[in-house]
Amino acid sequence: MLAMRAMIALQSAADLGPGGRAALDELMAKTPAADSVGYEEAAVGGVPGWWCRPADANPDAAILYLNGGAYVVGSAQAYRHFAGQIAERAKEAAFVADYGLAPERPFPAAVDDAEAAYRGLASGGVSRIAIVGDSAGGGLALVTAERMAEAPHIVVGQKPETVDFSDPSLPQGFDADKINAGIAVAVKKIEERGWHGDTCMITPDDEGSAVLQKQLAGVAYDCVVIGGGLRIPPKGLVLFEAVVNIVHRAAPGTAIAFNTRPEDTADAAARGLEAI
Repeated sequence: MLAMRAMIALQSAADLGPGGRAALDELMAKTPAADSVGYEEAAVGGVPGWWCRPADANPDAAILYLNGGAYVVGSAQAYRHFAGQIAERAKEAAFVADYGLAPERPFPAAVDDAEAAYRGLASGGVSRIAIVGDSAGGGLALVTAERMAEAPHIVVGQKPETVDFSDPSLPQGFDADKINAGIAVAVKKIEERGWHGDTCMITPDDEGSAVLQKQLAGVAYDCVVIGGGLRIPPKGLVLFEAVVNIVHRAAPGTAIAFNTRPEDTADAAARGLEAI
C-alpha cells in the first residue's frame, strides 16, 4: 500500500472521465499477484468480473469486491491482484464485480450490478458474504449492504385454483378464497415484523417447480416459509418433497421454516432465522 501511494504521488492530475480509464488500469495492474491465489474471469448473477481464489479458501464464504474510480473509471481485471491480496489474507475467495460505469451505463447501473452480484453469490450457496470496496466502491459497498439487509422472506404454497377441495383431509368449507385470504394474512404478519414478504404459489407439476426455481435464483431470500397447506394433506406429500428439494438446490444458504396456519407465519420465519 505504501508503494502504491508513492506511485500515485508521482502521477499527474487524475483524469476521472472515461479518458482516464487506461491510466488507472495501468496503475492498478502494477499490484503484484498473491502467491497462493488463482485468478479466473467469470460472471456471478449475470455480472462479469474476476474470481480471486486462495488455495485454502473457505468454500462457504466469499468477498464481493467493488473497486473505486468515481463510478467512471476502474475495472475488475485491473483490480483483481489488489483484491487477491485481500483474499489471500482473509482466506476467502473474492469476486471483483465489473459493475457498470458512467456515462455508458449511468446510475443506478452500478447499484443494480452490485446487488445482482451479491444475490448471485447467495443463490450459488455462499452463506457468508463480506462486501468490500475502496473509494467509490466503498460507498457502493455501504449501499449494497443496506439493501441486502432488507432481504425478504417468501411464502411458498400451492396455487389455490389447483387444490383438490374434495380431499377429506382438508377442513370443511375450505376453498380458494380462504386460501387467498390466508396468504394475505401471512404476508401481513411478516411485514408487521418490519420484513418484506413475497409469495410464490405454484402448480403441482414441472411448470410449478420451474417457477419456484426461477424465483429463488433471482432473489436472495433470508427464509423460505413452506405453507402448511403443502405439508399437512397426505395428497400434497410429493409436492412438499419437491419444494423442499428445490429450496435446498436453488437456495442452499437460505433458512427453511414451516407454518401451521397463516397467523404463525412470521413466528415460523423467526425460528428459521435463529437456526442458521
